[in-house]
Amino acid sequence: MNHKIGIIRETKIGETRVSFTPTQLQKFIKTYEIPVFIESFNERCFLDEEYKICGVKIVKKLPRDCNVIFGFKEIPLKRISKDKIYFCFSHTAQGQKHNLPLLKKEIETLSEDDLIDWQLEVARVRGSLLRS
Repeated sequence: MNHKIGIIRETKIGETRVSFTPTQLQKFIKTYEIPVFIESFNERCFLDEEYKICGVKIVKKLPRDCNVIFGFKEIPLKRISKDKIYFCFSHTAQGQKHNLPLLKKEIETLSEDDLIDWQLEVARVRGSLLRS
């Protein structure tokens, strides 16, 4: 299977953090020769141009055939579809009421291997999941 990596623009107001720096993606592209696309976003802590210089393709909307999707915060409900793998802080493991629609969509749409929640990965490394 040929992979294409996609990085969505963040939708949370004030969110400027990123999943990867331009330099990290440059190393990834050089090492694995897998194309990386990132949605243009003026609020990100790195400029689109910095990603472009490092070999990342800047797009208004991710190509449909991007099959590995990264976001920093939750992936918007309308962006979740089958046959893709998602990496993000989904904030669904804690069962917060405002995230229940997202959790429901994830359960109905994705297999257990198609959502990698950074929060759970951090908890696995640290040995616990703190509940708020």
